[in-house]
Amino acid sequence: MDIKNVSYSTVLSHVFPGIVLELQMLLALALFSPTPILAKISTFIQTNLSTFLSFGILFLVLATILGFILDGIHHFIFRKREAKIDGIYRYMTSIERLEIARSTLDEDLWYPYEAYANIAIAMLPGIGLLPYWMLLHHFGLVFISVTWVIYNAVCAVMWHEAIATLEQYKDVERELIEAFKCPTPKDTDAQASNKLGQ
Repeated sequence: MDIKNVSYSTVLSHVFPGIVLELQMLLALALFSPTPILAKISTFIQTNLSTFLSFGILFLVLATILGFILDGIHHFIFRKREAKIDGIYRYMTSIERLEIARSTLDEDLWYPYEAYANIAIAMLPGIGLLPYWMLLHHFGLVFISVTWVIYNAVCAVMWHEAIATLEQYKDVERELIEAFKCPTPKDTDAQASNKLGQ
């Protein structure tokens, strides 16, 4: 996997979920801050171009940090599902382990799994914040209900895809283990016996 793909994958699985969470944090500030902090931020970044660019860079840096925090949380939640199959590396050389890791990543399963899981966690605050914000702005009850149901459905899909993609990743890992593992002493003896029998 080349550097360009890793960079794109990192943006997909870490930075983008961080942006989702950051936007919801701004929404929370707009709802609960005693001062109009968003208006102040808007006025501040419109001062000049350099201020605007500096704020954009700061926004992305913070989003990246939040993305890695989300990543740590989701790995804690999925720690049992992510557990390696017991004893699978027992008869493998270090080169073969590296080959397995590279081949599995090339399947483009791990980073999408991380993206789904991180986005699902990042969306959780919005389950309460979004309808509350719409109520304050006098949206219709039907519109709020439909929007809330759709939002929750998207969040549920993210959770489902995270679990499904992780299970698919583990299936590919098992296949690679069978393809690359070194024969055990029992396997070697069995092969020798088969040859003698022939």
